[in-house]
Amino acid sequence: MHEIINIYGKLINNKFKTLNTFIEKYKIQSLQDTSESIEYLPNELLCDLADYLIQITGLKQKISSELETVSIETNVGLLTKAINFKWVKHNTDRLKY
Repeated sequence: MHEIINIYGKLINNKFKTLNTFIEKYKIQSLQDTSESIEYLPNELLCDLADYLIQITGLKQKISSELETVSIETNVGLLTKAINFKWVKHNTDRLKY
């Protein structure tokens, strides 16, 4: 019985190998496109994105059995050549630009 399962597993894997390869290439290309487009976002959106990513990670850790290493309470600062450093969100303030 085990041999039959292995044979069918190989047949199925070979049949969908091209599709799996296409999906993997598409995922990699999508990630590259997204990464390249982030570079051109305005500072305000980058700050929002950073804040949301931290909050999502904290929420995921809170509802899973993972050790909580990220707090949902965030402080967001902006560091640029033009303005040096400025707080965008500090303690429990709303995002402000």
